[in-house]
Amino acid sequence: MRLTAKQQKVLEFCDETPHTAQEILTMIGVKYQTRTVLQYVTKLVLAGVLRPTTISRNDSNRKYITAHSDE
Repeated sequence: MRLTAKQQKVLEFCDETPHTAQEILTMIGVKYQTRTVLQYVTKLVLAGVLRPTTISRNDSNRKYITAHSDE
C-alpha cells in the first residue's frame, strides 16, 4: 500500500500514543466526516498498519495506534 503524506502523518502521530479518529483528523487538518474517517483511519486499519485499541466498533472514544510488525 502506498501511503499519502497525510496517511504517513497519521501513523507518526499514533506511533506511541493512541488517539481517537476525531483527534487524528483534527491533527491532519481535515473535517470529521464519514469519508475522511474512511480515507485516513479505516483504510489504514484494513491495511494492517493502524490498529484499534478496543474491539467495540460502537465505542465513541475508540482509539487507534500504529501497528508494528514486531507485535
